[in-house]
Amino acid sequence: MKHISQKHGQYINKYYSRTGILWEGRYKSSAVSTDRYLVACSRYIEMNCVRAGIVKGPEEYDFGSYRAKVGLKKIKWLDYDPIYLDLGKTEEERHKKYQKWIRESIPKGEWDMVRKSIQRNWAYGDEQFKGKMENILGRRFELKRAGRRPKKI
Repeated sequence: MKHISQKHGQYINKYYSRTGILWEGRYKSSAVSTDRYLVACSRYIEMNCVRAGIVKGPEEYDFGSYRAKVGLKKIKWLDYDPIYLDLGKTEEERHKKYQKWIRESIPKGEWDMVRKSIQRNWAYGDEQFKGKMENILGRRFELKRAGRRPKKI
């Protein structure tokens, strides 16, 4: 991702005769369990433009997948995740259910947990999934106090 980001930034700078960084921060990723956690991440991403005050609703934003997932726009290359595809047997049924789901109230703490997982590169899912990922990666996903451990006396 660093290489892709760097090359893309160089291309854009050359094309538009500009200088400086293109992206605000480095690329971040985290493993996500495939169930309600993946859908929570989708809602978080779809609503970023609204939280940032760019648009009033996700249907007004041209650079996301929301418009395609509710039937307002066709995007041939869009890869629909299995959770979205399971929302209904027909496109129309999926469109309606996705739109309703995005507009539902967001459970308390959902956005904070998604944000924390991304910022810290933590796995996002249930305890079993997190435990499995901790074993694979050989590290724990937990908040620790900043600084050195106090000396034992």
